[in-house]
Amino acid sequence: MSRHIVLYIGSLQAGGAERVLVNLAEGLFARGWRVTFVTTYYAEKEYGLESGCWREARSMKIGERARFIDALDPLDCPVRLAFPEDAAFVTSPSGQICGAAGDDARIGRVFSGVAMRDTGGRIKGFFKRLKSLKWIIRELRPDVILSFIGKNNMMAILASDKGRIPVVVSVRATPDEEYPTNKLKLAANALFPRAAAVAVQSQAAADWFSDKVRKRAVVLPNMVAQEFFEPGEEAPREKSIVFVGRLDENKNASMLLRAFSKIPAQEAEGWRVMVYGDGEDKSYLQRVASELRIADKVRFLGQRRGIAERIRHAGIYCLVSHQEGMPNTLLEAMCLGLPCIATDCVYGGIGQFVTDGVNALVIRKDNEAALTAALRRLMGNSALAEKLGENARKIREKYERSAVLDAWEEVLEHAASENASQREGE
Repeated sequence: MSRHIVLYIGSLQAGGAERVLVNLAEGLFARGWRVTFVTTYYAEKEYGLESGCWREARSMKIGERARFIDALDPLDCPVRLAFPEDAAFVTSPSGQICGAAGDDARIGRVFSGVAMRDTGGRIKGFFKRLKSLKWIIRELRPDVILSFIGKNNMMAILASDKGRIPVVVSVRATPDEEYPTNKLKLAANALFPRAAAVAVQSQAAADWFSDKVRKRAVVLPNMVAQEFFEPGEEAPREKSIVFVGRLDENKNASMLLRAFSKIPAQEAEGWRVMVYGDGEDKSYLQRVASELRIADKVRFLGQRRGIAERIRHAGIYCLVSHQEGMPNTLLEAMCLGLPCIATDCVYGGIGQFVTDGVNALVIRKDNEAALTAALRRLMGNSALAEKLGENARKIREKYERSAVLDAWEEVLEHAASENASQREGE
């Protein structure tokens, strides 16, 4: 009998943590696990799942048959989704269909969101959402829950049927980002010892927590999408500097624009900055590019599917974040063999796979002058760029999908098995 796992996260909108969870879902499903996503919302731009059983109703063809649910988007607006008629549906006590549980043929998805207008305030809203999640977990009765990101981890533990269902919580960013206040840190240190395991991305992240939490901590690698391991057509490197990520303050794309603008015109001739991603800073970054008089050399390309093929032949990849846990985009770029420049982010995630001057160039965060110097160094030295790219590709051995999935599955299987033994002993 296959194990049933619930994957709990806010939504599947395009982001690093969401991408890791989607990759894990497909990998576990391919290995015979029953997989059900429980999300609060359905976001506008989400990662697609090849094995997922849901899709937006507006994508259906005339005459197709399905059952429908109205989920909420992050702004509390309804989104109609279509599910196969024969799926095992989960229905709330009020009669509302929440979604379909995973089966042997498909990955399921159930929604736990409660409209803000129905919550009656922040505190009451928290308890209503928790009540909804508890009910869903009791209905699904999974063997194990894997939760991702911040408060979701706390909600999963509180909703785990008084600890009867094991929870593996995953801290995806730096702990300071996910638990930025003293109250949240206290809550995490109080609740996480009740988890079956606490997945972190570096030992430094584990050390941020209390001794009791550290005893539960396990450092697990990110799962990289298969497209970054596929061989591509041989082609010369383009004169492009690539940034991939959310356009917000932490990802710090403005530093890349300022650094690029400082490169002498003769050296920058023919080079372009290619920015993939969306976010609240997009209009600000476009204004910065215009003020720096490099707007004609910067392209804002938004979120795109098939990113591996789009950046495969880039000349340079840049990660310029203030903080990162384990940056997926840098891992992916290195798996493609791109010459990379990365900031030395807090909590040392990149130190597990990057060696300065060997497989990438590492600069201090917020050091614009160092970024300009690193860009000029790679733009003017193709031999160095090729050497870094060739060495970067070697991390594939460590992040090969099967090995990464083995590591995650071992932790999840142990949690599920330990819980099954406890149930038998009751």
